[in-house]
Formats: sequence, C-alpha cells, structure tokens
Amino acid sequence: MKKILLLLFSIFTMMILKGFEIDNVHLANKDILSFDIIDGKCIFNQKDGTGKIEGATVNPSELEKSNNYILKCPGETNSKITLIQIGRKSKGSQFVKSGEWKFEPRYTHTLYLRFSQPFKDKEKYQITVKNPATGCGDKSIEFIIDFKKMRSESIHISQIGFLPETAKRGFLSCWAGTMGAIDFSEAAKTGFEIVDKNGNSAYKGRLVLRRRADETGDDAYKNNFQGCDLYEFDFSDLRTPGEYRAVIPGIGCSFPFKIGNDVFANAYKTTVKGLYYQRCGCVLEPKHAGIEWARNRCHHPADGKKIEETNLPLTECSMGWGTLNQFQELPKRTTGKNLQFWGGWHDAGDWDRRSQHMYAASYLIDVTMLFPGVFKDGELNIPESGNGIPDIIDEAKWCLDFFKRGQEPDGGIKGGIESENHPVPGTQSWNDPLHLYAYAADPLSSYLFAWSASKLSRALKNFKKSKDAEEYLKAAEKAFEWAEKNGGEKYNDQRNAVAAELFATTEKESYHDIFKITSVWTRNPASSVKEYKKHDQQAGAYSYVACVPQEKTDKKLRELIVAALVKQADEWVATAEKRAFRFSGNLWRPMNWGLGSIPDVDELIAGYAAKKDPQYIEAIASSCAWTLGGNPLNMVWVSGLGTKRVTQVLHHDSWFMADGRGIADVVPGLVPGGPTAFKNQSKGIHGFSQRSFQPPMKNWPIAEQYAGNRYDPGMNEHTPNMIAEAAVAYAFMYAVGKK
Repeated sequence: MKKILLLLFSIFTMMILKGFEIDNVHLANKDILSFDIIDGKCIFNQKDGTGKIEGATVNPSELEKSNNYILKCPGETNSKITLIQIGRKSKGSQFVKSGEWKFEPRYTHTLYLRFSQPFKDKEKYQITVKNPATGCGDKSIEFIIDFKKMRSESIHISQIGFLPETAKRGFLSCWAGTMGAIDFSEAAKTGFEIVDKNGNSAYKGRLVLRRRADETGDDAYKNNFQGCDLYEFDFSDLRTPGEYRAVIPGIGCSFPFKIGNDVFANAYKTTVKGLYYQRCGCVLEPKHAGIEWARNRCHHPADGKKIEETNLPLTECSMGWGTLNQFQELPKRTTGKNLQFWGGWHDAGDWDRRSQHMYAASYLIDVTMLFPGVFKDGELNIPESGNGIPDIIDEAKWCLDFFKRGQEPDGGIKGGIESENHPVPGTQSWNDPLHLYAYAADPLSSYLFAWSASKLSRALKNFKKSKDAEEYLKAAEKAFEWAEKNGGEKYNDQRNAVAAELFATTEKESYHDIFKITSVWTRNPASSVKEYKKHDQQAGAYSYVACVPQEKTDKKLRELIVAALVKQADEWVATAEKRAFRFSGNLWRPMNWGLGSIPDVDELIAGYAAKKDPQYIEAIASSCAWTLGGNPLNMVWVSGLGTKRVTQVLHHDSWFMADGRGIADVVPGLVPGGPTAFKNQSKGIHGFSQRSFQPPMKNWPIAEQYAGNRYDPGMNEHTPNMIAEAAVAYAFMYAVGKK
C-alpha cells in the first residue's frame, strides 16, 4: 500500500535535475499522454531586478522525434507501447529581465504523445524522455492511471464551485499544438460522472457537442476562442452540498470543486483584500498581510517623502486620456508647494494613484447596498476590522479618504499622484527614489469624487456613522459645485451620474432637475444605456433605479431607464448563450485587457437592480465559472486563489519579497489582463512574450494566447479597477448564496 501511495504521489510531484522538470502528467485523451517539460530555473538579482535562466538543457528540435520517448507498462509481458503521433506547444511560462529591453523565457514545453492503445485504469506506467531531448540524460517518471483521481487538462470546470440552485456545467476540449485539436467524439459516447470526495458516484450524464472547431460566434469578429471541438456536460440537477470532481471515463477527472451556498466566499474575500495589498502610505503588518507579504510604509510625507503640487490636471495627460506626456510635463508645472497628500491604492505595476480608482471604490459600495445586511465587519482581516462597518466599505473608504485628504479649500479634487517615471528596476514602494507630483484639480476627478463620496455617505449613515457620513456628503457637494463652475458641462455622463447619486442621498430636487436635463432619455426615449463614442449613462441609470426611492423618481423617466437597463442586460445574456464557454459581455470587445480574466458582468448587475430576473444571476454565475478555472487554460485568474492560478503578475513589491523568500507567487487577490490576442506586435515587451510561442502565437487558440511574463503589461498587469470589477462579480454571487 505504501508503495502504491508513493507512485500515486509521483503524479503530482516534479522530477527535478539541473533545472529540467517533468510536471503535470495526465491523459489528454484515452490514448494520449500529456506532460510538461519545464526547462531551466529563474535566478533573480534583487539589487537591480535583473535575472538569468540557469540549467536549461532541452533541445526543442528533438522534442517531436518519436525515438526520444519510451512508454512501458511493467505489468505486461510485452511492456513497450508504440508511439504513433507527437504534438507539442511551447511558450515562456516565466521570464527574467536580462538587460535593457531584453527578456529571457523559462520555457514550458507541453507534449502530447498518442500511443497505439488506450491507457488502462489502475495500471502502472513509465514514460522515459531520452537524452537527445532532455540534454541531461534519460529521465523517467512512473505513474498510475486512476480515472477518478488523475486530473486531465482536457476537462475544464470552475475550481471554486457552484451555488446549489444555479446551473452547473463543465467542458471537454483540448488543442494539442502541432497535433491539432483532439477528437473527443468517441469519449463523448461514454458520458461523464460526478463523484464525491470519496470517489462515490453522485451524478451521471452525457456529453453534448456545443461548438465545433470550425464554428464561430465567440465575438463579433467571427472568432472561435478555443480552436477545437468543445463538448459540454451539465449537472445542474445536482444540488447536494459537498466536494466533487467531474470524471470522464478513459480520460481522467477535473480539479475538485464544491457545491454550496458559501462557495464564492473565498473568491470575494481574496479579491477585495487584493486592494488592501495595493494600499499606499501605510505599513502592511504581518497580522493583516501575513509574514510573507508584510512591508514597510511607503510614499508618506512623515517619512520625508515630498509630494510636489503642480497646476497640471490629470485630464490633460495620457493617463487621464489627454495628450500630454505626464513624465515630461509634471516637473515643468510645479508650484513650489509640498503637500500632506498620501494614501490610496497603487495603480497597476506602478505606484501612482489616479482618480479613475474611484470607480473601484464605487463598485464596492454599490454591491453592499444592493444586498443590505450581507457583508459584515471583520470578514477581511484588515486594520479597520472591528469598527462596526463592513470591511468591504472600509476598503472603498481607504481610496476615497485619499482624494478627500487632497480636496482643495474651494472643493476641487486633485487627479491623484504621479511618479516622475516608471519604477526604477530593483526598487520597492517603501524605498522608491522617484519624485512624486500631485495633479491639479479637474472637473472629471471632482465629479468622480462627488459621485462615489455620496454613495459612501449613504453607506456610513446606514451603519450609524453619522459624523463621517455628514463630512463625506459635505465634501461631495463641494466637489460637485466646483466641477459645475469649472467646465464640468463637457462631462455630461459623469454629471448625470453625480446628480442621480446626490439626489438619492439628499432628495434635493435641484439634483433631480440636473439628472433629468443631462439624461439621454429626456432627449430620446428610445436611447440605449451606452452608445459607442457618444454616451455611457449606466452609472446614473443604475443610481436612479437602484438607489433613489421609487416614489421620488419621475415615473415615465424611470420606466424608460428600467427598460434600457433590462434590454442591455438581455444582450449580455444573449452573449453568454452565443459563446462556447457561456461567459457574458460585449461581443465587440476583443480578447485583451481582461476579457479572459475578469467577469464582464457590470451590465448584468445593473439589469438585476432594475429587474430581479434569475437569468441575470445565471449569466453572472457562468461568467464567474469562466474566470475561476472553467477555461481552456484551466486557470484561476486571481493570484492566491484556487489550485492552478496566475502567479506571474506585474507587481514589483511581490517580486522583491517572493524572490528573496523563495515564494513562487505574488500577493493574493490580483487580477491581471490574461490572454491578449494582439496581432503583429513583435516589438516591445509583448514581443518577447509573443516570440516565445511555438507554434507561432497567431496559430494558438485565442483563449490560450497567454504567457507568464511578469513584465508584460498586456497580459500580466492589473489595476484597482480590474480587481474591483472581479471582486464585485464574486461578491454578487456570494450575496446571492447568502440570501
């Protein structure tokens, strides 16, 4: 028994020698063995952020030669099994910066070996990779086939799980690189089985072909994201709480997942706390951050850090969607005054803090008020835990405190703080040598603050924090008045949103009048919520429907807005039905900057606020399943969450701490851009990622066009807004489960 257990354990361990690793041994199909060869080790230099690849020995040209592999079944007389086909897909799974604009990959080569006979359940096998391929001698690994325990990368399902009453689906597909798409038509005939944690059968059903490889429909550009036949299995009728695995006889099983009312709790808590790890201007103490991710205070004036005032608005600069280069212009526009201006969340891979982050704060507050009483104090273990306010609101308040701290006496809100350049390689937030500059106030930042601060005021009042609520409402109204006097009319959509929010909080008809004047439905009753390059009034529409007491609204206008929100949400539901993996969103949105990693469900939540239709919950649930493991890469797109998760995220502080402590991870709760199907971008950082793909990246399925290059902003950068967008989706499902 001990020997058998050791052999089983070998499936989930790596064979390591001189940087050569064999990992993830599994069956891709009944007669196809798959495993990863990971070549070399990344060695990082903490002093300057550079690194090198050591111990790489693999000869890629030898990987697709059949004489370099031997499969034996020791229990059989004639144990050698004939290899009849080889497939390979290779890409950088980790990168080091080896010089100025030079990045070197640590390769992961995924092999697919088709043999002359199917693999047998409960049988022991040995695969040997010979020296011409390894470059470091013949390497062997033994494993035992167990279809109920041996995980297969061909089976895609949420690693987090499902609420008892929502739909539950998994998928079967595999693109095997140079071998092409794997044919599962025979496997589909056997159906599937859901087994509990003890291996007992809980549900059986059939596999249904959902999308052929040559069928399009995943977006408006006629793409097929997965590039192969996709089979679906549905076990929605299974509602019993517990831990399960999906099993395809002859192939293997999925990652474990749960069914229960609390399955989204960890996803919600991890992502919201991801914003805590982005806090600026404070110590991250071990009792809150853990020993691994504790750090010193950063960017605080009390530590001698100067924050220089400028008269340059964020909206004139590229990071505020203007035209000026902020790095060039900010030093020219200083006023000679240093500010006591600190806090907020670090942005992306940099340490800047910009007014766009207030969208994230607003999202967090919205979901708490959509489900009153669900979110609790003390859920996240943050410094504010125990103050009587739900932690999720405290995290939003951290962001808004920053902008309130920098509010000018006349009410204007500064656009935030910018560094003089991108971070210096090898430095961390707490020893950042760069100069910091504060943007001047601008109407857009002022409107964003008034909008989100009004929400916060109402939320604080609900928790009997009347003094804080009054202060925030006063600050919100001052910011709104300033924007109105300083060119705010050009930001009609933001003005509309603020008016709706302030009306919801104060019930002053003057705000109601502004909302009606700025509403697109006042001018055109048939207007959609959004029209490309013309208007986006979802924020104001949401507040008017979800936050303003119905008896206080204009009846006709409210009806028009509800109809528009419902129509938009129905379009998102239709998208989920069209896409093979059933995730929602805008069909015109290309696969980049989060389509593969962030649930695109804001419109569905707005629709739910307008009309409590269960189909919106189902579409949100399916979109969450897509980002939490139910995708072709089987990846959970949240650091620190799930078994197979993203680790190579652009986060400088994490690199310093992880590389120095031997941690193969980053702080939890970060949500990167994910698969990024940029075409013909061979230059810049993304070019290094793209060139690591074999076959060429353009030949890979769109949903697999991702490399673990932590320097690549397109694939691996994150922002507070991206984190919050994912957090709100998971928080929504958490709240649905709690109701």
